[in-house]
Amino acid sequence: MCTWGKRLLLATLTAGATAAGWITWHTRRDYGPVFLARKGQLVEVQRQRIAVTARTTTDELRLRSDTGLEALVRLRGPNCPGRFPGVLLAVGLHTGAQVLELIDECDDLVVAAVDYGWNEHFDVRSLRTLWSMLRRLGAVSMAAVPRQLLGLEALASDSAVDAERLSVVGVSYGAYIALPAAVLEPRVRRLILAQGGGEIGPTIAANAPHWEAAVPPRAAGRLAEALYAPFRPERWICRLSPRRVTFIASRQDVTLPAESVMRVYARAGEPKEFIWQDLPHVGPDAVRIIAALAEVVLAELRKPE
Repeated sequence: MCTWGKRLLLATLTAGATAAGWITWHTRRDYGPVFLARKGQLVEVQRQRIAVTARTTTDELRLRSDTGLEALVRLRGPNCPGRFPGVLLAVGLHTGAQVLELIDECDDLVVAAVDYGWNEHFDVRSLRTLWSMLRRLGAVSMAAVPRQLLGLEALASDSAVDAERLSVVGVSYGAYIALPAAVLEPRVRRLILAQGGGEIGPTIAANAPHWEAAVPPRAAGRLAEALYAPFRPERWICRLSPRRVTFIASRQDVTLPAESVMRVYARAGEPKEFIWQDLPHVGPDAVRIIAALAEVVLAELRKPE
């Protein structure tokens, strides 16, 4: 073999070995310390009242940590005096903190939601937009978990919240953010994953045709599993026990393969429960579905422990 051929072969082998090493490190790394380091310590809370009704008051909180991370949180609590359970909602990618506008008021819970910082149209129909979306979503997600942790700290420190009764609810995309946050915040007593929390690869593969993705479904799933390794639920769910987890899945939800959720559920420790319901997948414009799903979730939250 000529000299340039040997050099090309050596460069190819080196690049392949480097890529394989990075993928192994990336997929096996413990991202808990990474998320906690990014969260840092909460050092500033700016609070602004944005709505008052006969039953509840809604405030907007701007949080900042000593790492420079900022988070926008909406918090709604009862007007009556007392200390109430606190619930952090992490919902769809396009909904974020606005979810409080889509659910009914509660006079027995303090509810909070954190904005993800995502305001883009999701487009993966070409290789260029696919790569751009994957990179952007990865960056947003890596910041989303620390932001949820900041939101939990602000929720727990609110004067109307009983910090010993904290719950986290993850819906759709939010389930993949809520699970690590619940694991990493020891004050969380309960986690509910609704229409989300299945294995990432099969879930992305099931959605790729609907998104008209630029790559085949199986390739999209494999790519997502590698890129979003920090959020794979099967690596987090076993760390939640002995705290309670509830999975809520729908037989009508074609975007979330039931078997992918069941495999994650099988890895969860006790106490755990699985609830089937019959609703299509929740979406930012599906007000009726969001309201119906909220009723199911709130009913679970109000059950005695």
